[in-house]
Amino acid sequence: MTAAGENLSPGERLLQAREKAGLTLPELAERTKIPQASLQAIERDEYHKISGDLYVKSFLRSYAREVGLEPEEMIEVYQVFTGAAATGADGEAKTGWDEKDVQIRNVGLPWIQIGVGVGVALAVLVGVWYLLGRGGDGETAGNEPRTEVAADPAPARPDTSGRDTLALGWQKSTPRVTENSSPRQEKTEVAVPEPELPVALPGGPDLRFASGRSWPFVLRLLVPAAGSYAVMRDAESTFQDARFPDAETIAPLPAEGMEPGTAYAVREGLVVYWGVEDHISLRLGQVAGVRLSFNGKDQDLSRFRDGEVLLLDASVLADPGGE
Repeated sequence: MTAAGENLSPGERLLQAREKAGLTLPELAERTKIPQASLQAIERDEYHKISGDLYVKSFLRSYAREVGLEPEEMIEVYQVFTGAAATGADGEAKTGWDEKDVQIRNVGLPWIQIGVGVGVALAVLVGVWYLLGRGGDGETAGNEPRTEVAADPAPARPDTSGRDTLALGWQKSTPRVTENSSPRQEKTEVAVPEPELPVALPGGPDLRFASGRSWPFVLRLLVPAAGSYAVMRDAESTFQDARFPDAETIAPLPAEGMEPGTAYAVREGLVVYWGVEDHISLRLGQVAGVRLSFNGKDQDLSRFRDGEVLLLDASVLADPGGE
């Protein structure tokens, strides 16, 4: 890098590299899947116009990679330019994706906890109503207790040891079989085994979706039951909810040709896949029991809570800090 280049801001360096590569903004937006307005904000160093530091870093990496610059070097320039360089335990500046850098946003009210509280209260009310109703049927003040009348016991079979069975009035009987009759046969219900569910596929560039397309990166979400999960991929500006069919209509996971964002039944529970070019945001309605992987690499969700958002991009696979 020249001395003149060292005096340029991150946006100026990227703009210079784009023009040298002969790319227009619309062409770069198509290649990177980043909105053109965000690319313009980066070139003008107007990072406040982009939602969150993680998005800025992800866009900087994608932009730099496309115009032939080193992505992590561009992140370091950005951190120095904004005064946000992170330092490690040894005091040295560190760059790259790190879980400690994740910006978490709480989404709305904690509806799940509120719903659980309402459900418990309703269960208590139903229990009280049931006990009061039972009290009205049993022994209460002013009501005579009901007397149960035992039915006449069946006569005990006489002891036949050492005696003539016919003399005691008991006869051994066998089914009468005629030409037009046959002994009664017991019905036997044969259990039909359910088809065995497939194992969830790991997800990656070799996974082919229903459109016939494969993606450089695949997010796999394994959940124990249907819930509130949504993603925002690449250049999308709004979250798209995962689709959970009814229990009666949910299909087992096919070997290929799955619909992105649709849940399928597998041995581990339910699985959903999304393909992305570079980065994806995931909103977790519920965290308990959820297993998340990015191109087959498991992600640690232990520090996340219900309703929070996390961002994954291509650098997660290369940066040890993303483990």
